[in-house]
Amino acid sequence: MAYKGRLRTPRLQSGVDFAPTGFAMIQSEEQVENVESSNGSQPEDGLGHKRDLESPYRFSLGAMLLLVVLAAVAFGWWNDRKRLLNRIEALEFEDSPWGTSQVIGPPDTTGFGDIRTAWASGTPDSQNEWLTLEYGKPIRPKTVLVYETYNPGALTQVSVFDPDGKEVVAWRGNDPTTSDKNRGISSIPISTTFEVQYIKLYFDSPNVSGWNEIDAVGLVSDKGITHWATNAAASSSYGKNNRELSPTSQPSLSP
Repeated sequence: MAYKGRLRTPRLQSGVDFAPTGFAMIQSEEQVENVESSNGSQPEDGLGHKRDLESPYRFSLGAMLLLVVLAAVAFGWWNDRKRLLNRIEALEFEDSPWGTSQVIGPPDTTGFGDIRTAWASGTPDSQNEWLTLEYGKPIRPKTVLVYETYNPGALTQVSVFDPDGKEVVAWRGNDPTTSDKNRGISSIPISTTFEVQYIKLYFDSPNVSGWNEIDAVGLVSDKGITHWATNAAASSSYGKNNRELSPTSQPSLSP
């Protein structure tokens, strides 16, 4: 007996239809993804590989590397700029005429008079002045040599600083180089029971007319070796730069 009517294809619960020939007809990819997503599983591509679900909060590896590179470039620029500014400041300090940098190192003023290679105070006679000097290492001092190149005779006191930074008067008196001289080297004998790295000179500037200019200050050790200042600071300076120097903290401020 012939069967009349439409042959119905049985449907399984898995959602897969079977054709009369026995081959399975797979649902569309979108339907499969919807089903798997509803089951909490990760969708696969056509090759069976798991595919990540896109997230607006996920950063790609390339973006993270770019941020790292930008941060490194910014840090390098800032560090180079800081070194450049420090170098410019050091050059300005070294090249400042009549500045405190001019008293650093051995004497280099060849003549006498108002010469830019010596230190000069900010004003000629308005106040008492002082000059603090730092040396490369602590030594046991025997003599202080003050190279005066213009209007000498104002030196009145030499102080030293102990290892704790306390100021101790080592000499007080009249300048060995008198004001009637054009220039001179004032040799001041001192004696201490401790090593010294900082000294301070005092000048009675109002008592000696004009700028009292100093070219260099040597510190002679008990072994007879003359050490020259590696850094200097002053109460005032005709040069545009005047660094601070604190024997109490004993900084290293050499450019």
